[in-house]
Amino acid sequence: MRAIVVPSHLHEAVLAGRGPDVLELLLASALPLPLPRPRPLGVGLRDPAAVRLLIEQLDKKGLSPLHHAAMRRDPHAVRWLLEAWPAAAEQVTGGAFSHMPGCLALHLLARGAGVEPKRLRAAVSCEDATMACELLLAAAPHTIAVAGHEMNGGLPLHLAASFGAPPPLLEHLLTAYPEAAAIRDPNGWLPCHLMAGRHLTAAMQGEPLARLQAANPPTDAWALRDLLALGVAGEA
Repeated sequence: MRAIVVPSHLHEAVLAGRGPDVLELLLASALPLPLPRPRPLGVGLRDPAAVRLLIEQLDKKGLSPLHHAAMRRDPHAVRWLLEAWPAAAEQVTGGAFSHMPGCLALHLLARGAGVEPKRLRAAVSCEDATMACELLLAAAPHTIAVAGHEMNGGLPLHLAASFGAPPPLLEHLLTAYPEAAAIRDPNGWLPCHLMAGRHLTAAMQGEPLARLQAANPPTDAWALRDLLALGVAGEA
């Protein structure tokens, strides 16, 4: 079954940071009436097919409500959406106008708002980011080792390193899949290279970078030194 490419009220509610009560109300108002009693065994008050269509709806950017919730690192919306439809954690971005196709919710959480910071109405706490990560990993543990098309096929750890994810979130991704520190993206970069090459703060290039290097000491240290030098020059 293909997801519908049309924005919904769920998209708008997630983007506005509405709570689970509002999301529940929107879902209930959009679903067909409950099946008449007596219902067949195994059939709940909600039609699973209808729930799936609503949760997996894509907007014009090819993003579902869970994709937006993950990008916002909103654990409350992530929890509610996964409880409504757990398989949403394995849905990839798509759509004719998508600028980052083939990404899972975990990729978007690692990436963060990226080029769309205005979508965030308030600063995201490190606790919220790691909680949202835990929820996505609990729903689909294998996604930690899945490469997305965004950023040339990087793993979630590559995206977190490249886009300057909060150190606790990067640590959580590294702990969940330490082997990722030794995996190069299609361009040949390790996560530590991606972090060193960004014009990130000294805090990000301190302990988080040291953790990546400790997990997989790079043999091409010259490249890492050059990237760090470029980062320092860019901040000057």
